Amino acid sequence: MNSSVVSPFFLGAAPEGADSNDDIRGDTTQEPTNHYAGFVGHIDRVGGQILEGWAQIPFLPHLTAEVEIQIDDTIVGHARANSFRDDLRVAGIRDGFAAFQFTIPLQFCDGKKHRITVRERLSRQELGGDTEFELDLPQPLPHRSENFLSSTILADYTAHAGFANAVRQRKKLAILSMFSPDNLLYGSHHRLIESFQGAGFAVLLGQAWASDKFIERDSIPRPQSKADGTIIRENQAYDFGTWFACLSAVREHLPHLDELLFVNDSVFGPLFDINALIQNLSVQTADVVGICDSYEHTYHLQSFFLLFRKAVLSSGVIDRFADTYPYSNHKDDVVRDGELALTPALLRAGFKCAALFSYEELAKTWLTNLPRYLTEIANLPENASSATNIVKCNESEYLLNLARHIRRGDPLNPSHAFWDVLLEKKCPFIKRELLFKNPTGNPMVYRAGAMIEATAYPRNLILESARHFGTRKVFV
Repeated sequence: MNSSVVSPFFLGAAPEGADSNDDIRGDTTQEPTNHYAGFVGHIDRVGGQILEGWAQIPFLPHLTAEVEIQIDDTIVGHARANSFRDDLRVAGIRDGFAAFQFTIPLQFCDGKKHRITVRERLSRQELGGDTEFELDLPQPLPHRSENFLSSTILADYTAHAGFANAVRQRKKLAILSMFSPDNLLYGSHHRLIESFQGAGFAVLLGQAWASDKFIERDSIPRPQSKADGTIIRENQAYDFGTWFACLSAVREHLPHLDELLFVNDSVFGPLFDINALIQNLSVQTADVVGICDSYEHTYHLQSFFLLFRKAVLSSGVIDRFADTYPYSNHKDDVVRDGELALTPALLRAGFKCAALFSYEELAKTWLTNLPRYLTEIANLPENASSATNIVKCNESEYLLNLARHIRRGDPLNPSHAFWDVLLEKKCPFIKRELLFKNPTGNPMVYRAGAMIEATAYPRNLILESARHFGTRKVFV
């Protein structure tokens, strides 16, 4: 989804497929404009039934703004402007926590011209930006069907007896959704596969094939891995598309499962003994367990790791969710219809969802650590020797502003904001995007290299992946 401003992305929603929880919107081709000056906010884009913009209360910028949306003569709703955008952080707008999104009601998607007015509710000031739009009724996206799913599968290596025996004996299946730009499996993939097998799971590798050209199925090479089964599919619909296609392909084995795990390769790990994690999971009373939960946009478990227990599997709720899941290739749709929608659907069905590392626990620990962070930053040689002590205006101020947002309840992406707390608590995974891009500019990420080296995870696996995927960051 392209913005008329700069690359807005959800800090907390975790893109699927190639990097489902990462890089949800990657259009960085345009430079920031001067539309920030003189406005209480701005309408950045109306398209695909989504209104996007940012807002702040002009005389109380420390408070979260709420906007009122009017289309023609009708007030159609409100939105809170507390989502993170990196371009707003760079521009000095509420440390980046000033973005909002709103879904345009379908009755205005009629191909006719409409006028939109967005006001900051407290000051009643109107936001700048384009105030006219025309939207057509969204075209229906392909839904799950046997024909659709089978057409996306390029190669299926699950028919052999070894896969069936592994599933029936272990009664636990992990579906690893992976993508690489050159269709190769890296050492980080092999480590994930072997670690989950060591934790008692049969592993089904679901690989999204990186090619826009038609491929003869017989020409697809079988990946050289220890996975119990492999399905190679077209690069469509990101991780949720891969997970659901794999489920459809191995449906006959599902009744034998006690646990089903959705996991993707947007993380490196395990950095710690994964069996300790699984044992911890085994004592949870929840029906669905994730590593982290998030409150961005709506409460949800982050989808890079989702464990479903037998009660969920036997209920059919996953099948029903898959039946109505739109197989979109737009990351915004994947986030909205996949990660953000699945947890609420499970909660409505009466299932208990829990995070192994809850947002509240992580945030409290981070605030407790704040004095230590500030001391560490100030004592770095380049900061301690600075005559002007610029650090007080940059890295330290970043941390102080982050603390203010946490206390005000502005939601953060826990796997990015609290990454070091997670490692200190022996979370076995760290996000690839955090290491390769650090999109929020977290100054404590400089510690990542040393913290990873203190674990059992081979640093060379991260370097190998970085050289294939490309990265803007290097840790020494």
